Amino acid sequence: MKIFRILIATAPFKVFCSLLLGTLAGIGYAFLIPVVLNSFTDNTGFEVAQQTPSYFMGFELSNAKFGLVFLVSCLVILATRTLSQLTLLHVAIDTASALRLKYYNVIFKSRLSNLENVGSSRLLASFTSDVKAIVAGSMMLPELLISIVTIIGMMGYLLYVNTEIFVFICGAILFGSITFMIPILLGIKFIVRTRDKVDELLEGIRGNTHGVKELKLCHAKREDYFENTLIKVEKEYRGLNKVVVTFVRCATNYGDMMSFFIIGFMAFIFLNFNSVSQAEVFASIMVLLYITGPISVVMMAIPELNTANVSLTKAEKLFDEMPLENISPEVKPLPSWQTLRFNAITYQYTAKEGNETKNFSIGPLDFEINKGEITFVVGGNGSGKSTLAKLISSHYLADSGEIFMGNQLVDGDWVSSFRNEVTAIYTDFYLFDRLLGTTKNAAPEEVEKYLKTLKLDHVVSFSDGCFSTISLSDGQRKRLALLVSFLEDKQIYVFDEWAADQDPEFKKIFYYEILPELKSKGKAVVVVSHDDRFFDVADHMIIMERGQRISDVPSSTDAARKA
Repeated sequence: MKIFRILIATAPFKVFCSLLLGTLAGIGYAFLIPVVLNSFTDNTGFEVAQQTPSYFMGFELSNAKFGLVFLVSCLVILATRTLSQLTLLHVAIDTASALRLKYYNVIFKSRLSNLENVGSSRLLASFTSDVKAIVAGSMMLPELLISIVTIIGMMGYLLYVNTEIFVFICGAILFGSITFMIPILLGIKFIVRTRDKVDELLEGIRGNTHGVKELKLCHAKREDYFENTLIKVEKEYRGLNKVVVTFVRCATNYGDMMSFFIIGFMAFIFLNFNSVSQAEVFASIMVLLYITGPISVVMMAIPELNTANVSLTKAEKLFDEMPLENISPEVKPLPSWQTLRFNAITYQYTAKEGNETKNFSIGPLDFEINKGEITFVVGGNGSGKSTLAKLISSHYLADSGEIFMGNQLVDGDWVSSFRNEVTAIYTDFYLFDRLLGTTKNAAPEEVEKYLKTLKLDHVVSFSDGCFSTISLSDGQRKRLALLVSFLEDKQIYVFDEWAADQDPEFKKIFYYEILPELKSKGKAVVVVSHDDRFFDVADHMIIMERGQRISDVPSSTDAARKA
């Protein structure tokens, strides 16, 4: 069982202790019925045992010896069951946390292209739905163990009472278990399909929330998305959920009634063909009534554990789609460098267009980026500009070719060190609400200075390392991201259409003030841009078309302006 395997991997000793305590609790439960039955029977039959009464706190006690044993058993059960449950529940919580931390780490170390292909909706579904189901399944294990031990103990007592009844009830439970599993097995495939629909459901919700501005502007688009995406997915998810619930609920109710079916069969049919004493019948009925609860727990645990295993399989499959980058995590000091050289760089990736998957590639490319210079990357849509920018920042790792920082080859041992030299703002950037890493101890006066320079001081304040708000317009958010990049003070700056959301005033400030200032500080600046009015700012320009560089020329040439 996968779910049990990951619990053992998290805390083997605690799991062993939980199982041991659960076993003791189950034995205690199985011990209660024989104690009760023996307290009012003698060795010859079903008769109230006559003993000298005892008194406790003013109450008359019959069979004080058995009463004391019963009380001790109850206290032992209470302690061992509670400790067993809490121990394994704590392990389950630790396991869920460890899984999330593992997945966080996988995301950090995976190739960006794989993360983009997987998509945020599938990742969010795994973090919420899958981990939640795994924890729920883990929490069933203590009750499952206690119930199984209780059933085994009570069946052992039944074997002692009457062998014929024991054989009959074992056969009846076996038949009931097989017939119970039929709808459960049928329901498992629907559980898998329901889980698959969760990804689509979250993607629909994401489109509804993030695309609401676009949907509001077009009635036909909104109705199409609502009818053919949201309603369609909701209908399919709802239908599958109903099927799963139907199978599971029917099976669970059948399991709940199993003991009563057995009691009825024994009372109205079995006793007509077998000679059984009154005491044995009474003991058998007591046992059957007593194990109804444990049997129900076992029956209910099976679909819960199946769901947990499906979720665990789903999560493992998802993260298998995100292999880790084959690079060293160590950040080492880089030797002094002036030029970043790209020799015969190629990169290929796949992208989905509708229901089709297409392959795209760029390169081979040869170019240089120098410190103290501004390099523009220009070209039409789909020319490979943004992909090239991600190759320059090493978010994408080239399939072939070489990158040199000065004389140092940037191979797997040096990629992390190289990335540590880069700050980048892409079109899909994420803005944190606080300063992190090396910027964490930035002087408040310096932050305030940049807020005024970027004209954000009237909407954002800075205190205790945090910004007062990041609920800003797109242009303001990019300016705040720019502020953070200033504080990082890296050697390479990459901007992907940074000025696209800025008003004309800030476009001029960006191109004629901010970029030259970075250049004067000796930074290597790479700008992906469509703003041909500002091409004169560039020292060099890489013109891309269909993944190929068609020119690398000074910005003042006519060819650059035609790009």
